[in-house]
Amino acid sequence: MRRLAAVELRRLRARRLTVIGLLGILVGLAFMGYGMWDQARPLTASQRQAATAAYNQARQDWLAHGDQMRADCLAGQADARKTDPKADFGCDTMEPRLENYGKPRPRLHDLVPGGLEGAAYLVAFVAFVVGAGFTGAEVASGALGTWLTFEPRRLRVLGSKLVAVVSGSAVTGAVAAGLVLTTWWLLVQHYNPAAHTPGGLWSTLAGQAGRAVALTAAAGLAGAALSLLLRHTAAALGVVIGYLVVVEGLLANRFSSLKPWLLQTNVLGWLRHGTSYGLDVCTVAPDGSYGCQTVQRAISFGHSSLVLALVLAAALALTVVVFRRRDVA
Repeated sequence: MRRLAAVELRRLRARRLTVIGLLGILVGLAFMGYGMWDQARPLTASQRQAATAAYNQARQDWLAHGDQMRADCLAGQADARKTDPKADFGCDTMEPRLENYGKPRPRLHDLVPGGLEGAAYLVAFVAFVVGAGFTGAEVASGALGTWLTFEPRRLRVLGSKLVAVVSGSAVTGAVAAGLVLTTWWLLVQHYNPAAHTPGGLWSTLAGQAGRAVALTAAAGLAGAALSLLLRHTAAALGVVIGYLVVVEGLLANRFSSLKPWLLQTNVLGWLRHGTSYGLDVCTVAPDGSYGCQTVQRAISFGHSSLVLALVLAAALALTVVVFRRRDVA
């Protein structure tokens, strides 16, 4: 099994789609790196002048109309609290402050989680496409049938291919996460070396990076399994795109109660170690009026982990059953 997996891993590295996918990741991370640098660098002289001018204008407006603006804000907040007692419009913090018109100095705990999340989505998408292409091309070309004449034990062949995809995806995800962490750390050290780093931050970021790597490995595994089931790379991509458009897009917007079970929601809950979603709650008032409001509901990390694990396990089980019984010629 180990020798078969090593052979499959070499074949995975040699495929053109793998090379293109890795180049796409590098380009995507390069754009992200530029965005990180642009976000971290201080304002230029002209930008500072523009920010100061905007603050001065806002300050003059506040001195002239501040009392009325705050009164209007409090009135709107009072109306909102009739249906949502926790509504807070920030009326006591409306007065313009110069620091709010500049750019805050970069800090790791403010910026890195979002960067890791964006990189995780990019690398997981590429891993899915590469994994789907790796197995789908072999089925469509007949190479898989030829390979089974040399190694007829189908589960060993299937296992070696899936192990190769998972290994390659995990390594790629780990390198990408490392690049994101290193880039942000260097930028913060350069532009804000005295920034305070909260205790436990690095362990939190390591946990998020580890979950991003696991997501990448799972995406590659799902792509390879789905492509084996459907016997073609394009079919696997088509099914995923159709699911995203119909279920995650149309049905989720129509039935908000589906959101706790959607892949998008639970992937977010996995990466963030828990998340929330908006549930539309509609009521009829005593006067007969009909109104709806969006209520935030929490989703635990355990819930997201279980949903994703069940989906992946079901896909793998179906792949094993079909691969053992179906003619691959």
